Amino acid sequence: VAASAISRMSFEVRDAWTGTWLAREMDCFGDPSGWSVEKCSVAGTAGGVAGLVGDSQAASLSGVVEDGVAPRTLSMVTQPGCAFFGPVAASGCEAATEAARQYLNQIAPAVVVIANAATRYMWDGQLIPRSEEAGGGLPDAPEERRETYVDAYVRTVESLVEDGRRVVVLLEVPTMTFSKRVSLLRPNPAPRTTPLADQVDRNEIARMLVERLAGDDRVSVVDPAPILCPGGRCSPIIGGEWAYMEASHLNPHGASLLADVIGDAIETQFARAGG
Repeated sequence: VAASAISRMSFEVRDAWTGTWLAREMDCFGDPSGWSVEKCSVAGTAGGVAGLVGDSQAASLSGVVEDGVAPRTLSMVTQPGCAFFGPVAASGCEAATEAARQYLNQIAPAVVVIANAATRYMWDGQLIPRSEEAGGGLPDAPEERRETYVDAYVRTVESLVEDGRRVVVLLEVPTMTFSKRVSLLRPNPAPRTTPLADQVDRNEIARMLVERLAGDDRVSVVDPAPILCPGGRCSPIIGGEWAYMEASHLNPHGASLLADVIGDAIETQFARAGG
């Protein structure tokens, strides 16, 4: 009887944790052997080229980055679980990171947009120094792990700037908490509102990157936290709509909430680059 009744009900099952990312649609999210300028570029009608690199954070924001770059050309390569920086790399990511570097050399962008996760690389075994001199692993203390991450990120940005690029750094989005259990009678997962202040690793890394990269007009840093956690409170539902696919990745609607701040940062760096 219940099954029969439910089959006649009209309701929308809101799937909070699915969505389409431009980088995934273009097959430029993963497998570096398949990357090519032709496949991984959205051609614009105006001069100027931007490159988007990073891990799944970059992929999840690829659509709004493309909007911010338009009408110029955006060329993107992204790798799940592989942040774009060095000399520290996520375990098993050395080849993908090097392929992304070579790709940037090939497209020679005026502006490079980087979006990396942060907190996932604080886990044991996720982040490894490339050199023996670095000690063979991350430090035990959380503060030193953050410093290792931030040092690697800053050196990467500095190397791009030294090569004549302008850089836009998109900081990690805050992590959300909600249940993925779905009931036929109550199809939407129940969201939880949590304090942004509880995300210590994320917030400290963001603070350190902003501090370290401040004062260089060739670099813009975008922090999505004020938009995604207004008043310091975080919920995966913003303005009555789901903004997250799951705990740490925005869906297309959530990404669109950052369109103005990301677009402004990209436009600022193109203007400073003379294009």
